[in-house]
Amino acid sequence: MKKKETKPEENSTRRKKLIFWSIVIIFFYALGLRLAYIESAFIVLPIRADAEKYVTIAENLVNHGAYSTEQTPPFHPHVLYTPGYPLFLASILKLTPDFVFAYVTIQRIQALLSAITAVIVFLIGLELLPLWGAFLAGCLMVISPHAVIMSGYLLTETLFTFLLYSALFCAIKGFRNNSLGWFAWFAILAALGTLVRPALLLFPFLVAFLIWFYLPQKTRLKAGCSMLLIFILLQAPWFAWKLTYTAKNDLSLGATSLALGTYPDLIYKDPELRGKPYKDDPESDKMSRSTKATIKILLQRTAKDPWTYIKWYLFEKPVMFWSWETIVGTGGPFIYQVASCIYFNYTAAAYSMLFSKWMHPILLVSACFTVLSLFVGFLKRDQPNCSGPGILIVALLSLYFTAIHSVLAPLPRYSIPVHGCLFLLGTCGFVFIVSFARKQYVNKRQYFLQ
Repeated sequence: MKKKETKPEENSTRRKKLIFWSIVIIFFYALGLRLAYIESAFIVLPIRADAEKYVTIAENLVNHGAYSTEQTPPFHPHVLYTPGYPLFLASILKLTPDFVFAYVTIQRIQALLSAITAVIVFLIGLELLPLWGAFLAGCLMVISPHAVIMSGYLLTETLFTFLLYSALFCAIKGFRNNSLGWFAWFAILAALGTLVRPALLLFPFLVAFLIWFYLPQKTRLKAGCSMLLIFILLQAPWFAWKLTYTAKNDLSLGATSLALGTYPDLIYKDPELRGKPYKDDPESDKMSRSTKATIKILLQRTAKDPWTYIKWYLFEKPVMFWSWETIVGTGGPFIYQVASCIYFNYTAAAYSMLFSKWMHPILLVSACFTVLSLFVGFLKRDQPNCSGPGILIVALLSLYFTAIHSVLAPLPRYSIPVHGCLFLLGTCGFVFIVSFARKQYVNKRQYFLQ
């Protein structure tokens, strides 16, 4: 009996319906989970540390027109924190003067942005993977406890992650369609993302390299130069303002992060102060104020115990960066202490967190396999769904953040925005394994039928 053949038009319609319902499922489940977390979460002292700085700057912008972290006049200009997230908070505070209502509004907007991000990860997956692989990557983003929990904090992660994957999607579309318009949108979104978190600053230059390598000769120069020009022009006002108000004795977040990253296992002497070695080191203040002092002290300490520092920078820092536990936090994926939430009160949510923790090392191994395969050409040759500039950009972004934080502080919190890349690369590894197993099965079946 012959198998009924399906027309290409029917396959296309069926695929579009599956994509539509996948988007609906991913978006509403992600939004519901994040709103449920926000409604149930009791965060102990939510406005502190970095969150307090962002809120103070936002309030000063709204009430005094000053970009400052000071509570009382004179409001000296502050240059350490980039303006993206404070401006996001200030726009909401301006519309909702009551802070309690504004706080809840910010959380709900972040929940919405996080849900949209899960959909964008799915859409990126469609450019790289078969439909089932894209759906799996999207679902992993939906249930990611880090993404859910971060939507409740007044921290940069949720907004930055949304801008990062929006930019990544535009870049992949630009390569797919050889489109200057998509690359322009990538530049705009990458610039906004850099103003939220400056770690992204150098990535557009790596994308320009891929443009030069993959795009046709007629368009690559125009696409690369226009993309970089837009990105630089959007960054220029902040850097000009920053240079105007930067003093020589100002602390630098870059120098502080570089100094923190010099301590093996984030410990100076006392293991009880892991993650806060500067409280135990008498030279920490000098290091946090000067990159030159940090490098000098690092070289002196490396000379005394070279193998410890070689291991730390080459192996242990990348492993720590991709750890599931936040280390500098209150345990698990939490940054600030949460006394009550759905992960503590509901079994299904608790199991989803446990599943995420269990899957994390598996995804890391699979992602590493994918990256290695890209370099040796296996996926380009044997798996066309996981090849080309799209998957290379995802891999390059993961390697870029790993390299940046292997130099600076390797806090796992900083890897949260690139967990979506981990899900995509890990799923790509699964796709390759399934494809290879299916190919072997078909070959053996044909052999026995001969």
